[in-house]
Amino acid sequence: MKKGKPYEDSVASFLTSKGVKILKRNYRSRFGEIDLLGCYKTKKGEEVLLIVEVKGSSKNKNNLERIDCRKLKRLLLTVKKFLAENPHWGNKQIVFLGADVFSKKVNLQKLFLEDCPQLGKFFL
Repeated sequence: MKKGKPYEDSVASFLTSKGVKILKRNYRSRFGEIDLLGCYKTKKGEEVLLIVEVKGSSKNKNNLERIDCRKLKRLLLTVKKFLAENPHWGNKQIVFLGADVFSKKVNLQKLFLEDCPQLGKFFL
């Protein structure tokens, strides 16, 4: 069993309870893996694609600090592969979330690719 699966299960349940549809779990490419891909509709009825990186620990509270620029680059390259295979999502808003799981509590935080200037050439 994958070490992070219980954390991913917690986040998937949390997101589903908020109206998010989970599209894929553990989507892989040669660049890396996306833990959860989900979608939801805005109040205006527009679809939004969620890219979720899950980090959990029974010991640490600030697990999102482990998502560095190198990880974001691999995540972005994997998203590009997903979009190439699923062109329907190419013209939708995409939101990157970090999900921190500690003591069975889920904390979501938006990830800003702009925080990593070296990613400029990889933007969609």
